Amino acid sequence: MTLETRQIIEVGDIDSISLECPTCHTRVMWTIQPERQLLMECPSCRTSICPDGTDVRRSLIAFLQSARALTQALKVERCPVGVRLSLTPTTRPVTPS
Repeated sequence: MTLETRQIIEVGDIDSISLECPTCHTRVMWTIQPERQLLMECPSCRTSICPDGTDVRRSLIAFLQSARALTQALKVERCPVGVRLSLTPTTRPVTPS
């Protein structure tokens, strides 16, 4: 038998994305808050967190902008739909007793 645990979060619960420096492994948080400046280089070793011009960087920025816009729209428009994200479930074998 296998036990599966699902984690569901609401879009409004997302407050940041954690990025890890490829050189020194320092973690940098990119916040959903629009007034915060995104750190583009590691504060510890000055390595570029996500090199300029890459699809990954463009996609991360687009994701943040979309999360910001969706969170704001759900607040302003009072849309009755519930929007939630499902995280990849973790499974573990269960031994019958």
